[in-house]
Amino acid sequence: DFNKIERIFGDCYIRKIYSHIDLIHMIDGHDSERGALIAGPRGYFMKGPAVFLEQAIIQLALRVLNDKGFEILYTPFFIRKEIMQEVAQLSQFDEELYEVVCKNDKPDEPTDEVKYFIATSEQAIAAFHRFVNVNLNP
Repeated sequence: DFNKIERIFGDCYIRKIYSHIDLIHMIDGHDSERGALIAGPRGYFMKGPAVFLEQAIIQLALRVLNDKGFEILYTPFFIRKEIMQEVAQLSQFDEELYEVVCKNDKPDEPTDEVKYFIATSEQAIAAFHRFVNVNLNP
């Protein structure tokens, strides 16, 4: 309602409005049957042109955020135990987080290193910024 039409070129009429379900079927962009077998109800594999479309949207979002001055991060998938203790609730350790023990073969480092899979990128980002002081008052 608020978009003003500046000019119209050629024949402009609505042929048919397609839903996202119609469009994904038209481009053969997913496999929901095998996805449901593997991941359960509502599971799907995105494939072909839909994967390229999703990646293009991600690239556009990254470019827009970068152009606006945001720092783009791609976080690691593991966090060392001592760092995870700083950024996660202790109740998460036993109930929610997957622990990975890295066996140490080096004689000068006698202990194994414990790491955790991150649950979300917020944990790694919080650790990344843990020594940064932010003044929220201008």
